[in-house]
Amino acid sequence: MSQQQQQQQQQQQRVIESNYFDHWCREVSRQPYRQFLRHRPHYRRLRAEYRETVTPPQAPLLKHKPPDRLGSVTLLLDLEGTLLTSKRLTESGGDDWTGWEAMQKHHGADLILLLPETPASFKRHKYVVYKRPGLDRFLLELDRLGFECVAYSSATLQLASCLVSQVDRDGIIASVLARKACTWTGPSAQPLLFKDIDAIGRDPSRTVLIDDWPLCCSDSANLLQVPTFSTGSNEWQFGQSNAESTLSASAELPLNRLLTVLERLAEWTGDVRDFLSKADCVATYRSGLATAAAASN
Repeated sequence: MSQQQQQQQQQQQRVIESNYFDHWCREVSRQPYRQFLRHRPHYRRLRAEYRETVTPPQAPLLKHKPPDRLGSVTLLLDLEGTLLTSKRLTESGGDDWTGWEAMQKHHGADLILLLPETPASFKRHKYVVYKRPGLDRFLLELDRLGFECVAYSSATLQLASCLVSQVDRDGIIASVLARKACTWTGPSAQPLLFKDIDAIGRDPSRTVLIDDWPLCCSDSANLLQVPTFSTGSNEWQFGQSNAESTLSASAELPLNRLLTVLERLAEWTGDVRDFLSKADCVATYRSGLATAAAASN
């Protein structure tokens, strides 16, 4: 590694650490940040404590690839808004499963989750989950095409793992990366969770992030964006009113359109960033997204 690369890496590390510390200080102080910084000795003491207790995520976050996926592209799949959407319910939902089944039918949800108690709250959080139309076929096709599939979510590990175990019954998604695998970035007043592709332990030239938020990752050259999925959208209503066989054949569903791109990507042996920037199928796909977004507005 050259001296210039080392300096750039050190600068990036300082920025990440600063963002982490800004967020941590606000959580500890519970008072306006400027007022907190007036107390310099207290500030220095907290900084020393911070260095001992909080560190940015260390690479690599993923273990070695499975033997049957060594030469394949790694797909980092966002959950909320990309593969599914979920709603957290109030305490009035109750723990009785008979009532839950009625609530599931009422909400039109695909499944329901009752998370275990957490040491912090001693509460069982309740969620209704809506799978994106065509999700089951989408995951099966990713497995057939030979991709390594990893869930990369900004949710807590408990929630993300429960969601994956419920929507991926065939175990196609090999690993789950959650909030602790993200870094804080952006202005110190409003830090954002940021997915760092360079830190996951995979070659960036063979890694693609599929997400609905365009500012979620360290390098947009690795991003393949999808429209945000939510209940009440035309896509959700279409999925509610049609059978699975109809969904599989529909070219209007975002996941089906995305598959046409991924089928070509599975055959690509070079840098995926070149594919995403130059391939005609990607340009056609992104043009369709822009047209659909303009029509919805």
